[in-house]
Amino acid sequence: MIQLLPDWTIVIMWINFVVVLLALTRLVFMPTISLLEQREEKSDGLRQQAIMLANETQKKLSHYEGALAEARLKGATGREQIITQGREEERSLIDSARKETETNLKGLRDEIRKEKEKVLTTLKQESENLARLMVDKIMERKAA
Repeated sequence: MIQLLPDWTIVIMWINFVVVLLALTRLVFMPTISLLEQREEKSDGLRQQAIMLANETQKKLSHYEGALAEARLKGATGREQIITQGREEERSLIDSARKETETNLKGLRDEIRKEKEKVLTTLKQESENLARLMVDKIMERKAA
């Protein structure tokens, strides 16, 4: 027969349900929730550590890039100074070579002028001697 009203077994089922619920809560649910919370805390800690490391890495990268830019600037400045010094030294060498060449050229011109005067003087004397000789020869022919 079908009973519509609950009997005393329902109380036993409720007690059984509550006992199983308490046992499962203590033995299964609480440790599982505790593990999940520990994982969550650990994940949060690792996430925060990762953020800190990323920030620190970004700072170090910025510092490195700044130092690299400064080194490039120093290198460019040093290179420009070396180029400028090289050009100044080149100008100095060219100027000294030019002065030395002008001095040598002036000396050679003076020497050539003196040689020219000497040769002209010698040539004039030789031409006068040759003219006398020719006059003497012509006079000897007329006399003979």
